[in-house]
Formats: sequence, C-alpha cells, structure tokens
Amino acid sequence: MPLFGSSHATEIGYYYKDMDNSLNQYEGTWLYTSGTTSLKIVFTKRLKIPTRSPHGNYFSDVLVGEYEYYENGILKINTLSNLNVNHDDVFDYNLSGITRISKDIYPKCLDCAVNEYRMKFYFTEPAYKDYHGFGSYM
Repeated sequence: MPLFGSSHATEIGYYYKDMDNSLNQYEGTWLYTSGTTSLKIVFTKRLKIPTRSPHGNYFSDVLVGEYEYYENGILKINTLSNLNVNHDDVFDYNLSGITRISKDIYPKCLDCAVNEYRMKFYFTEPAYKDYHGFGSYM
C-alpha cells in the first residue's frame, strides 16, 4: 500500500511503503549554527517498522532521527548513537515522522508551493522518556 496518496484508512496489518521515495528528501544531516551554539539533526529512513495506532497495528516506512546539541561550545546532549540501533518501536527514537502535511495545515507555510509538503515529527526528550506527556511534535 502506498505510504502517501492512498484513499484507504489505516488498515490493521498492512505495510505502507514509501513507493515514490518522498521520505528520501529529508534524509541526511541538518545543521544549525550560531556562534558556539549548534544543533545537528540526522534523519534516516527505516523500512517496514511496526507502527502503533489507536485503530490497530500496521507496518510503515518512517523517518527517524537523533540529535546533538552544543550550547556555548559545551555538549549538552548527544543521542546520535541511537541511530545505530534497529528498534522495533519507532518511538524508541527521539525523533520520528510518518505524517506528511500540506501548506494549509498548522503551522501554515505561506511560502510553500501548493504541492510542497512538510513532515510532522514527534520529539521525545530522553531525560523524560518514562513520563507520559513529555513528548511533543514539531
């Protein structure tokens, strides 16, 4: 089943594959730097990951990521090594994304073209992973 563009609702047990390689454009290393403060985020695509849903479990290609953050030249956190682990649960990564959003979805992107999409990512703060409600999406 195609990951994007399918008219089917999420079906239990189905495999939603990134058939048109839409996720590939987000893969790689993204770096923000301002003086001695920097944030490095690395995204990679994982194939056929078991995915939980309120409607049931299914398989999907997903983007997962980890990050490294320096503030005033001092390393504050580095989760990049977690990308070397093949987790069965997408939420064991600190960043994960499976949902594509259009320019009209909040936060709106007034500069985006009509057929230009963004990804909705879930972020987990490693220090608070065991506490319900400390995750967020970006």
